[in-house]
Amino acid sequence: MRRPNLPFASLLATVLAFGALLVSSCSSDPPPARRIVLVTLDTLRADVFEDAARMPATHAWAASGRVFANFWSASSSTQPTHASLFTGLPPWRHGVPRNGTLLRPDFETLAERFGAAGYATGAVVASFPVHRTFGFDQGFDVFDDAFVEGDVKKWSGLELDGTAFHSPARHVTDKALEMLGGLGGETQFLWFHYFDPHAPYGEATDDPRTATPGRALVEIAKGGDAAALVARARERYDADVALLDTELGRLFERLERDARTTETHVFVVSDHGESFGEDGSLGHGKRLLPEQIRVPGFLVSPRSPKGTIDAHVGSTDVFATLLALGGLPSEPSSSGRDVCGAFEAGPVFGMRRTFVTPYDEPRTDGSVRRVPDTSFFIASGELCITGNSDALRLFDRTPFEDEEADTLRALFTGFERELGAQDVFEPGDPELWDKLRALGYAR
Repeated sequence: MRRPNLPFASLLATVLAFGALLVSSCSSDPPPARRIVLVTLDTLRADVFEDAARMPATHAWAASGRVFANFWSASSSTQPTHASLFTGLPPWRHGVPRNGTLLRPDFETLAERFGAAGYATGAVVASFPVHRTFGFDQGFDVFDDAFVEGDVKKWSGLELDGTAFHSPARHVTDKALEMLGGLGGETQFLWFHYFDPHAPYGEATDDPRTATPGRALVEIAKGGDAAALVARARERYDADVALLDTELGRLFERLERDARTTETHVFVVSDHGESFGEDGSLGHGKRLLPEQIRVPGFLVSPRSPKGTIDAHVGSTDVFATLLALGGLPSEPSSSGRDVCGAFEAGPVFGMRRTFVTPYDEPRTDGSVRRVPDTSFFIASGELCITGNSDALRLFDRTPFEDEEADTLRALFTGFERELGAQDVFEPGDPELWDKLRALGYAR
């Protein structure tokens, strides 16, 4: 990758300015009828969303709002990013640094904030990682996590209890439409979560030849055709995305119709992306590559300017933005900004999931790469730098050396200290841990 011409000193200046107070034009008193909606799309890549031919319904609806061309997820894994969306905190502060850990009740969530302000709250979620087991039901009056498909055996081949693991997009939209008509209350906060782009790819098409990163990498290690295996995985992934787009179109159509009588604000964002061979990576969660952490994000709101903006926005900004749209103040501890109207540009920070034990990542060239210890990133301007207290890299690919790099390493060292000070809670149920390990969510 070409070394950008942006001086490192300029990046440091934005780091030092980060956290400055924001003057927002979007906060207001609640009207008689208001609906705040968060839609999270698991594993959706930015380039898929940006291609109107691949997601025509979603692309068209996003064009009616504010599109964030540089939206960065808090992590390349599901649970850490969702915890950041709901608390406004980065993973090293909210205590969910990896999948399989619990969002503690002492962290106040969006649903709790809206519920305390009199909003009716409801959620429909599509997969096990955001199940109530992990604390994501905090503050919801109605939390629908009754999954209908994908037993654990389908994922791993292990003989477990066969509990359903996820729900397809059609089921989520059906449940969401039902909730929109039945939740009640003049003010509402709703969360709808879709899982379809996540592996196994091709499942949404009823294609028996589903593909997963793990299976493909095993075949590659045995001498299989890497290019063909990655291409097959991507083909199945794109098919799942197409069906997701159709179901999102049904949801957006209903929200738009209801917006004639109810002031409606909808933030749509992916929790992370997916790699298909870029820099030898397949899947997500092990790396901080742009394909895994730069994701789709857009806001459709009558109080937000329309159009595409290039300023960097991150998962923690969703928290402050939705609270402002709901007429509620943000928490002083939140790292996020209200990005509905005018906001102060600044860098975005995040981290890769942690691992309980050292992890060796199989790669698409057949080699195995030891994943480094805890790794963070900062995205600002044209730069995305990853690393920790020991080393820095540009986009996790080439070594980064600069006369002022010590300053950034010191910043990441501070993040490491904060992470080390957090109490990380894990489920004590052995069967639950068997499921997580079988699915690749606990290491």
